[in-house]
Amino acid sequence: MRTIEAADGHVVIQLHPDDDVLSSINSAIDEHGIDAGTVLSGIGSLKVLRTSTIVEYESFPDVPSPGEEATREIHSEMPWEVGSLQGAIVDSEPHLHIMVYNAEEDRTVAGHLHEGSITETLMEIVVQPIKGIDATRQLEEDGVPRISPRDK
Repeated sequence: MRTIEAADGHVVIQLHPDDDVLSSINSAIDEHGIDAGTVLSGIGSLKVLRTSTIVEYESFPDVPSPGEEATREIHSEMPWEVGSLQGAIVDSEPHLHIMVYNAEEDRTVAGHLHEGSITETLMEIVVQPIKGIDATRQLEEDGVPRISPRDK
């Protein structure tokens, strides 16, 4: 992994073969002291995909009840083209979604990025820090963590 910080604060993250995408992004967040920001762009290729995606659940379309399984994890070891990677960083924690395509199976997958997604050839990711925001991610009454103003 290599990072480059622009004069305006944007950070470009360059991943190499066998780099773990999420672990590398977390390292760049630490290295550049990013508390809040957005992942504007991410492209490249993976040889291992680990993600989770929403699935229909018993109480759908209502918000899932506590303990109700509403996601399915996907773990795939094959070539994936990354068409998009984006999301928010709050409290130095990224919440990222990825869109990938596998040509052999003519399959597209979108979902929440997990550790263990491994770079095949390269990944190029651009992060824009957000200065002056006092926010956190909190569980709300429905059990969903959302970006909220930090309690003073």
